[in-house]
Amino acid sequence: MFNNEGYSLSDIAAVTKNGDGMFGNDNGGAWWIILLFILLCGGYGNRGGLFGGCNSTGSGITDGYILTSDFASLERQMGNGFDRLSSQTTQLANGVSSLGYDQLNQMNNINSNINQSTNNIVAGLTQLGNQMASCCCEQKTIAMQNSADLNYRLAE
Repeated sequence: MFNNEGYSLSDIAAVTKNGDGMFGNDNGGAWWIILLFILLCGGYGNRGGLFGGCNSTGSGITDGYILTSDFASLERQMGNGFDRLSSQTTQLANGVSSLGYDQLNQMNNINSNINQSTNNIVAGLTQLGNQMASCCCEQKTIAMQNSADLNYRLAE
């Protein structure tokens, strides 16, 4: 600051400066508004700024928040889609299982009907066989009686 030759111009300016403005400026310090605008809007060429304002291209803090929100929304939508897909897969599996059980039930009913019909046929054949045996015995008895009557008549 002080050298052997005396005071420099900057030393004199620093000591004699009257700074009772906001940031040491006698004109009221309006330059901080311009600095804030540059910081928020990105300055020359509208490059996004700190908060992504003034025609932002997606590089600011608020755009990052919006992007995070969009990813969360996308994640929820994908989760809901996967939940629906899982639900549909479960319903399809239940439908296939139900279809298999229904087919087995129908086959059991068909088998029961076949067994019942077979039993009815066997019972009918048994009854027919009994009627034929009965008829044969009756015819044999009648034939023997007729033969005995014929012999009796011939013998007289």
